[in-house]
Amino acid sequence: MEFYRHYLGDMFLKNLEAVTLCFPLMVRRKGILVARACIRINEDESMSYTGNFREGEYAYFGVGGERKILLASRDLWWKMTKFSPDKIIIFSCLGRKTFLGRKTLIEISPFDSIGETTGGFVFSEIFGRKKPILLNHSLTAIGIKYKNEKRKGRNFKKFCPYHQKTENDIQHIIIEMLVHLANTVMKELEKKNREIKKLADIDCLTGIYNRRKVLEELEKEIMRTQRYGNPLSVIIFDIDFFKEVNDTYGHLMGDKILREIAQIIKKNIRRPDIFGRYGGEEFLIILPETDITGGVKFAEKIRKLIENQSFPIDRKITISLGVTEYRYGDTVDTILARADKALYSAKESGRNKVCKLT
Repeated sequence: MEFYRHYLGDMFLKNLEAVTLCFPLMVRRKGILVARACIRINEDESMSYTGNFREGEYAYFGVGGERKILLASRDLWWKMTKFSPDKIIIFSCLGRKTFLGRKTLIEISPFDSIGETTGGFVFSEIFGRKKPILLNHSLTAIGIKYKNEKRKGRNFKKFCPYHQKTENDIQHIIIEMLVHLANTVMKELEKKNREIKKLADIDCLTGIYNRRKVLEELEKEIMRTQRYGNPLSVIIFDIDFFKEVNDTYGHLMGDKILREIAQIIKKNIRRPDIFGRYGGEEFLIILPETDITGGVKFAEKIRKLIENQSFPIDRKITISLGVTEYRYGDTVDTILARADKALYSAKESGRNKVCKLT
């Protein structure tokens, strides 16, 4: 309700059911934008829809275009004339009928000129073969030819009621121009928002997740582990004697080493793994679907990679790593505290080591 109130104003709240029909929310399925029909407005000002919305996907603000709907139906009618079926079965969404009103007949009646027509109005339609998706506000026409049926030559009228111009045509054109303008602005805003979000999530020095974002991702992974019971490991590591590097070679060289280490790790983690800068010279790696054994194995791998890497200074760079895995009841704070304790053990026992704490 807040969304519609913001974009359409309070005047639309008096007849919101009709408004949501003209301005539906859209989702992209298999590359196609499909409408979702609102069937109920709840007491808490939430809405119930005939089709599903998936967690994390974008919902687009749609605008019903009567002229475009009728033109699309005309194209479907013209394709059906080329197929020349003996019978046509038409399924039209009730939401479409409600939106078009009397013009539903303008949309459907031309199919009678092709062959015997039957069908009905339905609440939703299915599209696709392997993984069907639910559609709303759509028109489905099925043409059937009977085997061995003798057909006389048919002369379909190219004229169709869709071609008739009405006094409202110019209003539709103006609306479409405004919609185009709004869509253009929205695309530009989406692009800017993506850029801003990326800047908000990324550490400007290393190009990996910053502390806020990596902790946010860790919380998500903990919730996923709690739900499905899959293993989860966490690695905290920092660069040994990094202060001496900064003091000896300067902060610019220190920054360069941080960037190089970040790139080495990025190239060696899996796609589901999450990597971010925890603070200063400390980094955090989140390993979904990985138990403590796998976590230690990966930590040892990156320890050797850093140890064997040639950096542009005349001394070896090494890292110390602490590894732990999720256990029942863990929160972000408790799992990080355990990983940090394992890191402390690695530093206390000589550095350039991997220590685990279960």
